[in-house]
Amino acid sequence: MKRFSSIIDKNDLERYFSDTRPKSPLTQSYNIDLLDSSNMLIASDGFMLEAKWGASPASDDLTMPFIDFRQVHVKPTFRMSFRTQRSIVIADSFYAWKSSDRKPIRVYLEDGLMFFPAIYFKIADGSFGFTIMTRSARKSLRNFCDVEPVIFNHEAAIQWLDFLPVAQVIKLLQTTLPVPFKNHVVSQKILVKGFNGKVLHEKQQEQQPLLFN
Repeated sequence: MKRFSSIIDKNDLERYFSDTRPKSPLTQSYNIDLLDSSNMLIASDGFMLEAKWGASPASDDLTMPFIDFRQVHVKPTFRMSFRTQRSIVIADSFYAWKSSDRKPIRVYLEDGLMFFPAIYFKIADGSFGFTIMTRSARKSLRNFCDVEPVIFNHEAAIQWLDFLPVAQVIKLLQTTLPVPFKNHVVSQKILVKGFNGKVLHEKQQEQQPLLFN
């Protein structure tokens, strides 16, 4: 996982959170890179914040985009926030590419949004940052990236946001299995810092789609 996309609207949210309404504007982006802002759901009643992906509370020079879901509750940086500062990052896909040929692919679910469990925290300028929970990439994805996000369904996302005891939250992460992915090759414009256009969702016709389990 190198970058991700969050093209969602209120109708998308209502599909999963029918009894709630987002309490802050939705920010849409086809290309969310490190330190870019994204929407973050921090409560099951629909309260959302914008936060910067990977921003660190410790240093402007340090980024923390990912944390292995098996380590988050024991790492000193995350131990306390794991208890009270859980969030859900809502995405529709993520991007990955080989370091050698840099042919990017878009990875997505056949039907539905992706709910990434994350930890958020306040950073030096008073805004917020977040770190996404990940696991090692499945074998068929390893040529493209080292890690893939943990993906919750709607029910697990609500449980994650509740103030569950740590043992129950750890069990929730441990029992969330990898989900089947769809994917296709996309434009190399994803590699251009700051480029944010609909073309990044479109399949490149000259390429055959890759199939992941």
